[in-house]
Formats: sequence, C-alpha cells, structure tokens
Amino acid sequence: MLKIGDKYRLVFNNQLIIFKNNWSNIIWFSILAILTLVINVTCVAMFNSNNTIESKYIMVNMFIILNSIIFMVGSLYFSLSVIFNQLKNGIHKLELKVGINIKIIYIVRVLFILALMSTLLLINLIFSALIFIIYSSNNASDILVYRLLISSIAWYSIWVLFSVTITILFSVLFKREGTSALMSSLMGFLMLVNVVITPMFGMLSNNSHFKIDTTNKMAFKISYKNKLTKEIKSSNNLENLFKEMRELNLSDDELIDGYKLWNLSGDQKAENFKSVSEVFEKTYYNSNLLKWDDVIGFKNNTLFNEKIKEVSKYGMNKNKNNEYHDVFEFIYNNSDNMAYFKYLGLGYTSNENEPNRLQKIKEKYKTPEEYLMNRVLTEKLLYSSRDRMFSTSMDLTIIFDNIKEQRLKNILNPLNHFCLMFSSVDYKNDPLINVVGTQQMFFNSIPNIKVKTDKDKPKNSEKWEVKRDIKVEVIYIIYASLFVGLITSSYFIFRKKVFLI
Repeated sequence: MLKIGDKYRLVFNNQLIIFKNNWSNIIWFSILAILTLVINVTCVAMFNSNNTIESKYIMVNMFIILNSIIFMVGSLYFSLSVIFNQLKNGIHKLELKVGINIKIIYIVRVLFILALMSTLLLINLIFSALIFIIYSSNNASDILVYRLLISSIAWYSIWVLFSVTITILFSVLFKREGTSALMSSLMGFLMLVNVVITPMFGMLSNNSHFKIDTTNKMAFKISYKNKLTKEIKSSNNLENLFKEMRELNLSDDELIDGYKLWNLSGDQKAENFKSVSEVFEKTYYNSNLLKWDDVIGFKNNTLFNEKIKEVSKYGMNKNKNNEYHDVFEFIYNNSDNMAYFKYLGLGYTSNENEPNRLQKIKEKYKTPEEYLMNRVLTEKLLYSSRDRMFSTSMDLTIIFDNIKEQRLKNILNPLNHFCLMFSSVDYKNDPLINVVGTQQMFFNSIPNIKVKTDKDKPKNSEKWEVKRDIKVEVIYIIYASLFVGLITSSYFIFRKKVFLI
C-alpha cells in the first residue's frame, strides 16, 4: 500500500514523464518563454527613441497585452493537455488501478499546470529584472519601463491564475476540446477588451464640468508643489535662492533663462544666483557631457529622463565639499521622470525657437551643461512659487467629491477591479503613473488616488499630499482566493466526469 506522500510523488513524476516525452510540450514552452523575452527587449529598445509620452504609454500597454495573450495561450494549451486530453486518453485509469484516488489525480494535475505556468512567469521575471537592472544602470528612472518590466508581473500572475481557472472549468464542463478552448479563449479575450475599453468609456461618459481626470491632475499638481516647497525650506541655500527670485522684477521668460541672461536694473541684485551660476560654470567647463542640440528646445523626452540625471550626478560628485552641494542634490533628486512631470504641466516651457534668444543663450553660457543646470534649477524654484498656476474657479470640495465617487466605483465594480489589477502598482511613483494614465485617450487608467490632508483643515491645500487610494494588493488576494475556490469546486465536476468515462 502506497503512502499518501508516495501517491502524490508518483502522479507528479508521471506528469513530468508525459511532459518530457512529448516534444510539442517542450517546444511550446520554449516558444512562449522566448516570445515574452523578445517583446520586453523590443519595447525597452524603443524607449531610446524620441517618441511622445502618449505613444510610449500606448506601446507599453500593447506589449503587456501581447504578453498577456502569450500567457493565456500557455495556460490554455497546458490546461487542456493535462486535464482534458489525459482524461480522453485514459491515463487516469492507470493511476486508479494502482490505488490512487481521484482527488490526488486532480490536485496533482492542477499543481502541475500551475508549476509549469509559474516557471514561465519566473523566467519572465528573471529576464525582466535583468533587463531593468541593465537599463537602470545606464539610464534614469522611468515609470513606464518599471511598469513594463516589474509591476506588470503582478498582473501576469493573476492573469495566469484566471486563465488556468477558466480553462480547467470549461475542460471539465464540456465534452469537446474545441468547445473548451473556444469558451476559454472567448472569456480571456473579453477580459482583455474590458481592461482596454472600461477606463475609456468611463472617461467619455464623464460629462461633468470638472472631470475626475481634471480634478485628479489638479490635486497632483498641488501635491507636487508642496513637495518642492518642503524640499526648498529644508535647505538654506535653496530658500535664499527662492526668496531672491521672488523679489526680482522679471518675467517668466526672462527668469527661465537663468542668471546670465537676466537684465537686472537699478538696485536689483541676485548675489545667490550669481554664486551658484559661477559654481555651475566652473563645474562643467570641460565636462563634454552634452551638445547644444541635446539641450535647446527641451522637447526631447530622452533629455528629461537621461541628460539631467547624468549632468546633475556629475556635478554632485565634483562638488561633494562645496557649500552648494545641496543645490546639485536638489536637481538630481528631482530629475527622475521629469518628462512625465513636464507632460502634466508641472514645469515651465518657454519658446527657445526665437533665433535672437538662441544666440544669446549660446553667447552667455560657456557649455550646454551649465545652461541646463541653470534652467532646471530656476524652473523648479519658479514652479514652486507660481501660485497663479493653481488659480481656478474650481471649488476644492469638487476634488474630494470626485475622488469619493470614483472610490465607490473602484470598490463595487468588478470590471474596475480587473482594470486596477492590469495597471498594477508602482510603490515609488504610483500617483504619478496613475495621473499620467488617466490623461490618455487609449489604454488610459482607472483613477485611483486620494488626497492626504490636515485633519483639522482638509481644504488647506498647502498640506495636501496625493497617495494611492484603493489597495490593489487586496483585490489581487480576493480574486486569487476566488479563482482557487473555482478550481477547487471544479473537482466535483471532474470526479463525476471520471466515472462517466
């Protein structure tokens, strides 16, 4: 008489032998693994182009959809092969003859399917992590690269469990393999369509004057301004620069060009800016990190995410003992994902295409690196001081009302649940990528932010901080439990089907 452990081991080893002896299984598995790798590498390679934020966002989500289809195909193929085909071929009858009960036969098959798909996920995770490490070592942080390679793994995991669940369910419900495959594919297809169109319909059906995506963007802007203000107040140098800039009687266009292009008249002085500008000039005199074409225009998304990070890090390393080291650090700390902040209007963009202005910039600044640092510093200080940027007829109560209304939808609507799981979680920049996602026309995200406020004065926007609202991890756990429950329930149909064969 075999012990329970030996029975499980025997059936699992039997599945391994069947898998290894069928070359089509190995070929399918290898193709699926290679395809996910090729998709990720291709997508990341395209990030070095000068595509717009919108096109990159669409591209990343399309590639995640493609990977989802690949995982669905794998779940479909292996689930049908292990459950349906083996029942059809009578392999379970041999196991029953040696004293193995139906429950063990079913459990081991389910675990074997999940083990195969988990291995495929693990391969994807390892290669994605390696690509992410290589990319991050040579480039600045990018929320879309993180979404493609890291946070999407959570979605793939729940998607695989969903795909395996529906395929096992239909495998034991229907007598024909084709019917099981068709119904499973249809369910998977409808769910992928849902994660694409539900947020889009939500945006189009929102006809209020202040749409949820508009109010969320406003809340995020206020929160970002508060973050910059907090950082500035923590440094004497930055606070002095901030106060000095506020006292200057210059337009935004003039301010944004940096100290060397300022026309200071009368008793106007900018001694702090003068000192910092001199440090910038000395630091980057022979750096040769950039060309003027890299800087002028500030339209290149790669510049925002790559060049500023590289240039500010170089300055930090060269000025470790300099009194203005905190200025370099401020720029460096605020250089990640700058393209996306710019996209949301969180910065000033002036017209540099005027020939006279271009000539003046090149005459006054000795290097493009020097101009870049002056510009980014002034831009961040200017943005944190621009109260008029937030002037609006919007009652701040509308922001809270919209967030509450959206929270209710996110809690109660199962379609929203899958959309939130598809968007996954970015633990470092979740509010940023969510707000960027809600601004898109295609593959847009379900709004999922809240405003952390002063409890005594919730409408005091100076204390606002935007956070992720619904805990998507809880949704993952709930649906994972639901799918496991469905797989367990399918056992009773499987047992009945075994006796009928």
